[in-house]
Amino acid sequence: MERVPGSPLDKLWDTLEDSTKERICKELWGFVKQLRAIPKPSRLTPFYQCGADGSACQDVLLEDLTSPPEPLLNDDALRNRINQRYLHCNGGSYGENLMDYLPRSDKSVFTHADLAPRNILVDERVEITGLIDWEFSGWYPDYWEYAKTQVQWLAEDFMVWMDRTRPQDWDIVGIHKAKRVLF
Repeated sequence: MERVPGSPLDKLWDTLEDSTKERICKELWGFVKQLRAIPKPSRLTPFYQCGADGSACQDVLLEDLTSPPEPLLNDDALRNRINQRYLHCNGGSYGENLMDYLPRSDKSVFTHADLAPRNILVDERVEITGLIDWEFSGWYPDYWEYAKTQVQWLAEDFMVWMDRTRPQDWDIVGIHKAKRVLF
């Protein structure tokens, strides 16, 4: 295995000019577009959501309450899994039906699933040299990468910039509601 050159972006982010933050986030969305173009291997086509190797996802929103965990076959299964986790963690006490708020997507695209400043390497010119920490990568709904960038406890400003520069508007209210209960 080869070491990717660069330093984690989180070490520099707070010192960067707004124009640099915007450039970096737009470039990241460009990388996301490239990732989405990666075709799903034929052996994984039965799965709507799964890890890069076809395994079940380990994301806290999607962890299976049964064992062994399995990949998800369609959007309804994914939405039901999030709702099960939400109810299991007492989310129903809020009196809201989470299913009414969860986004729908018929697209399953390759996703890094952990784009955060700590996983983005940059050189001394603040040019992106690589993305690291791929253990959550896999096939997810098309809104997932955006949703994951919107839960950055230690990088709220990064979250704002990823939102400002997003290539399309995704409604992830239900994901936010679930995360408030599950995190």
